[in-house]
Amino acid sequence: MIIEIGEWVIEKTCMDAKLWKRSGAGKLNVSVNVTMKQFLHENLTRTINNHLQRIS
Repeated sequence: MIIEIGEWVIEKTCMDAKLWKRSGAGKLNVSVNVTMKQFLHENLTRTINNHLQRIS
């Protein structure tokens, strides 16, 4: 389940960052820790890009 949980965390973090930016937080840098299993998963980059595109 770590892949699914990781995808949820990435999505939630992107959405939160969007809300913080809208509330006037200014430029933000956020980090998400991932496990080695997630890091090696073929969809990690696609997952991150998809969520970033959705919040743009």
